[in-house]
Amino acid sequence: MGYFQFPIIDSNVPTAEDGPVESLHIPSKAKNKSDAHAFLSFVETPEMGAKLAKGLGSLSANSKSPEPEDPISKIGFQILSNTKGGIAQFYDRDMTKEMADEGMKGMQQFVADPSKLDAILAQLAQTRQRIYKK
Repeated sequence: MGYFQFPIIDSNVPTAEDGPVESLHIPSKAKNKSDAHAFLSFVETPEMGAKLAKGLGSLSANSKSPEPEDPISKIGFQILSNTKGGIAQFYDRDMTKEMADEGMKGMQQFVADPSKLDAILAQLAQTRQRIYKK
């Protein structure tokens, strides 16, 4: 098991990565946003971010945190901290299971037949509207 950087295909394009980084957020309808902001300011300092990540068994969301001690996490932290093109979460962690499953089916359909892209995107848009009702 290991952690590796996605291979560089075009050196003129900044590298981007998918990475398992845990982060904390304030819900839009939170009742006590000022204290929530104060808490996030504290917990995402470099030192506290590292402690939180260690406790969660993940990587710190703060690129200025000290490097983790475990060798695999250390490599992942170095790669993600130096990525210039952006970091995304793994696709299936960014949404509900139902939407993630439908999106994965769409990706498989596209790989099998790229000419169906417009139909696949239309189906995913309908699915998104049904699931998220927006």
